[in-house]
Formats: sequence, structure tokens, C-alpha cells
Amino acid sequence: MTPGPPYRLTCPKCGGHKLVASIASGNTFGGILWSDSKHDYPMLPQPSFVQHCPVCGHYYFYNDGDPKDTGEESFSFDFGNLSFEQANDAFDELYNSKLEEGNKMQLLFLWLYKYNDKYGGREGENCPERCPESIAERRAAIVDTLLDSQADNVLLCAELHREIGEFDKCIELATPLADGEDFSAEVARKFIEHAKMEDSKVFQLY
Repeated sequence: MTPGPPYRLTCPKCGGHKLVASIASGNTFGGILWSDSKHDYPMLPQPSFVQHCPVCGHYYFYNDGDPKDTGEESFSFDFGNLSFEQANDAFDELYNSKLEEGNKMQLLFLWLYKYNDKYGGREGENCPERCPESIAERRAAIVDTLLDSQADNVLLCAELHREIGEFDKCIELATPLADGEDFSAEVARKFIEHAKMEDSKVFQLY
């Protein structure tokens, strides 16, 4: 991985600036694909899709920050990644029915990935039962929205049902896809295996 010059973002709310890291070159070696479709590429990190302004505290989409290459030779490794709590606050501020569809889907997945980081087992022994009721209710609503919008992605829907404890539905959806030797069939079999164990935590596919 070769770091690139930092990019300057301008908050569309207050005009405040922040610097965010960039990558001049990288690779996917050591990458991890998770069952919830999140990819982790330690040698190819990307700036967070949503950024937090350090000046006014508001959140904004990366592209709305008008990123400009500073051309500076100093390097940064701050990509503006959010904690779950920040992602939850960003969802409060940015998500609405008028949001452009692409931004809406990315914001939904960002929230779900951060939830799974904290409560879904991605970062150790965290237990979904420990999350506050308000977070559990928001998660249920987000999963329902994704199940409706991603209905054609049967594997993803099977995984979402598994994560919320609907193991029989996961098995029902994944079973027709489990025959064969391709990667999708392998994933379907893993979903079925974990559903039969009544395991709702996310896990590594590779």
C-alpha cells in the first residue's frame, strides 16, 4: 500500500475543513469478506462514505465535501471512519425519504455494518441482546427496508433473516441456491450451516 496526498474536505454546513487520507496504490491481499457482505481490505482502505465535521459536529456525504487533492507530501492515515455511535447519529441527521437512492442504500448498509461491528459479533464476543431497545428497533426497521429493496438478492435476504434469528426462513431461501460448486452455492451452504446452529452472528466467508 502506498499512501497518497491527503484530500481537503469542506463541510457543506459550516465551511469548516478537514483532511482525509488517500491511497496512491494498494491491493486486496489479506482481504476479508463477511457474511453481511462487508469487505475489509487492510491494504486498500477507503475514506468513509459519511464524514463527521470536527468544527460544527454535523455529518455529510464524502462527495458533498467537495474533496480536493492538497498535493501535500505529508501523509495521513485518517480516513474519517465512524464509530457505531457516530454512524447512528449520522443516520439521524442524513436519512430521509427524499435522499437519493444510492446514498440511501449506502447509509443503510453503513449503519448495519457498524451495528454488526459492535453488536453482531464482528469484533469479538459482543452479544446482540446487549444493545439498547431503541437500537434494536432501528435495526429491525433497517432490516425490513433492506429486505424490501434487495428482494432480488436472495442470498443477502437469507443472511438478513439469519441475523435477526429467523433461521427457518434463511434455510428456506438459501437451500435452492446451495447446489453446485460455485462461490454462491458455497456461501448458501455456510448460511444454512450457521442457521441450523441458530447462530445469528456475522462470520468470515474468506
